[in-house]
Formats: sequence, C-alpha cells, structure tokens
Amino acid sequence: MPGIDGIEALKAIKAAAPELPVVLMSAFATEEQAGEASRHGAHTCLYKPLEAEKLVRIVDEISRRKLRAFLGEPFDRPTSS
Repeated sequence: MPGIDGIEALKAIKAAAPELPVVLMSAFATEEQAGEASRHGAHTCLYKPLEAEKLVRIVDEISRRKLRAFLGEPFDRPTSS
C-alpha cells in the first residue's frame, strides 16, 4: 500500500473501531509481521495467492462469533447438528 503498511492500517482501523474484526492479506508478510499484526488485534493474516475457501471459512467463523456474542452465548458452545 502506498504511504502506509498493513500494520499501520490495522492500528488506524482498530483505533477507530476496536470491535471490528480485521483480516489482513499480504504477499510478502513474514511470520514475525503476522505475529505483530496479531498482537495489534488482527483476526488473522492471509497470504497471496488467496485461497477463497479459507477466506469463506474465516468470514463464517467471525460471523458466528459475532452472532453468538450478540445472543449472549459462549463462543465454544457446540452447535447442534
């Protein structure tokens, strides 16, 4: 990103909306940078080339957590089949 890196963007997003889940995507991030992103509140870091199925799973997980929080249910509660 010109002028700002992903970590700086993450910090700005979290400062403006701390409750917002943030998923970063990078072609060049190191494990150290991914760890730093996690420490600053990133939900996860995806690597290019993007695996669409992985992104769908992450969005589904975040959506379920948000719904459970809204309903006042614990995150680790098993879902019925």
